[in-house]
Amino acid sequence: MGKLEQKLKKVLKKKSVFEESSDYKKFTDFYLEMQREGLVRPKKYDLPPLDTIGKRKYQSK
Repeated sequence: MGKLEQKLKKVLKKKSVFEESSDYKKFTDFYLEMQREGLVRPKKYDLPPLDTIGKRKYQSK
């Protein structure tokens, strides 16, 4: 078994334990309720375009 497979199994094991937590269930229920009410929106990022050697990416084409 490779290192990646071992790490993946470890992460999946922790994930299942975490999902069984009552706090996690309460938070997910709360979050889904807020989504239904329209109070949760994805964050919009206002990052400028990538600058490559003094030129914007869209200018170098």
